[in-house]
Amino acid sequence: MRLVSKKYIGMTVKEYEYAEDGSLDRILEARTVMVYDEESDTHYMLPHYYQEFRYSFVFDWGIRNVEALQLAYAILRDVGLEPDIARKYASQFRDEVLIQFQRETFELSRDEVVKWLLEKGILEDIPPDKLS
Repeated sequence: MRLVSKKYIGMTVKEYEYAEDGSLDRILEARTVMVYDEESDTHYMLPHYYQEFRYSFVFDWGIRNVEALQLAYAILRDVGLEPDIARKYASQFRDEVLIQFQRETFELSRDEVVKWLLEKGILEDIPPDKLS
């Protein structure tokens, strides 16, 4: 299996809105995940794969919700799993891996994802050249 040194980096961006009197009115939060490829020193935003897996337009982690389920699916697809296999294991990946992360940020290596897939026996029927 060809190993690619990728890291999934989750970030929370906050925007503060203030009332006319200067007091804090509300805080808007957006969570996004950047994929950093150490080998090529490039990065890209993790796609949501919403056309394949229609649960949420946004990502989340550290909690069991549909946004975290969407992130689980997206990571499994980015690693190279076919849509039906990623769909089958997204819930388990969310509940066993993504639930452990703090709410603000996280970092997860591709190798950690592959290790989880191997431990679960998920990679047994997947040709190595299908994994990115």
